[in-house]
Amino acid sequence: MKNADDRNFCLADYDAIGFDVDNTLAKYKLVNLMNLIYETLCELLIKRGYSKNIKDNLCTHKDFICKGSTALYYIVQINGGPHDKYDFFKDVYDAIGDFYFPPSEGEEGLLFEGVRKKPEKYLQPCSNGVKDWLMELKGDNRVVFLMTSSKNRYAEMVLETVLGSDWKNYFDIYITYAKKTGGFFTKNEKFKEKEVTGKEVDSLEPKKTYSGGNYTDLKTFLEKQTKKSDPKVVYFGDCLCSDSFPAKVYGNWDVVLVLEEMEAEGYHPGLKDVLEPKRKVPKHEVDLYIDPEEEQYILSEGMPINHRYKKFKESEVGNTDGFYPGKPKPLLSDI
Repeated sequence: MKNADDRNFCLADYDAIGFDVDNTLAKYKLVNLMNLIYETLCELLIKRGYSKNIKDNLCTHKDFICKGSTALYYIVQINGGPHDKYDFFKDVYDAIGDFYFPPSEGEEGLLFEGVRKKPEKYLQPCSNGVKDWLMELKGDNRVVFLMTSSKNRYAEMVLETVLGSDWKNYFDIYITYAKKTGGFFTKNEKFKEKEVTGKEVDSLEPKKTYSGGNYTDLKTFLEKQTKKSDPKVVYFGDCLCSDSFPAKVYGNWDVVLVLEEMEAEGYHPGLKDVLEPKRKVPKHEVDLYIDPEEEQYILSEGMPINHRYKKFKESEVGNTDGFYPGKPKPLLSDI
């Protein structure tokens, strides 16, 4: 690790770099995924007694999927009078539970089963630039690790789809079913060999897959591999709640938040620094859109390890210096 600079962010400053999988390394084909979610939820509600008419073509109404009050509507059909009490929210909530959460710890929810049947329909393969970049990160005795909350079987399927059958070559250790918001950083749950039903282990070894676990044992592993008493770690994830917050607050890791929404919303065209970083760092085509909390930024096409990026200024409310590759249009509409 090189000497860290509190004013800038540089990957070369870190001894270990961790990655979440879903919506971080693995980019989903969102239209197909949303259709899968919608159709499966409709089928679950129909099984609960709802009319088959609730199932429609999602693409027809996708622009109206938003929060807010209805200003104009029309009634297609009325069946009886109004109810004294409506329970559909609970039904939808329970259906989402059936869809996402498995009935038992060793199983998977219907979402994962749907993606598994045809992964190429729902997952976007990583570019060669991303693969080259991941291999480059492993230089200088740097540890690159995976840590996902997905269960092993699903995570391996996703990684093989997006990185190829040799996906394990890009990482030094693979941690699945890490309960990042459920005690990974604050409790002492033992790591298990590969599956959630596997044998408990007391120490971690490189190039092996583990399930569950805790921050203390992972830190011990990183210290051993890097030969540092307190290795500096940065973690890439897509969720403020389950990735950024626990890793920063409880693990004292620096964190990078992947914001795919920035690609859709666009960048402000009138600011000089929007395109300048891309011209300065054209080494790899790395399709990652990232924002480290506390050291938050968005990194994109071209992420040489030694390049230094601006940080957000914590003391300035509304400061946007940390966004990369550009400042988001919605935040700068008045400029």
